Amino acid sequence: MPDTPERLARIQIDAQLSAAGWTVQNISDLNLHASRGVARPP
Repeated sequence: MPDTPERLARIQIDAQLSAAGWTVQNISDLNLHASRGVARPP
């Protein structure tokens, strides 16, 4: 199944957040204390 434009944008945003030092996590694995900056995808 091809990726949607929204999914492709999310991949790019997550990569940018990671490059900026944020920890990107799934909501089911969320640990707000994993690092200084924590983001969760929608």
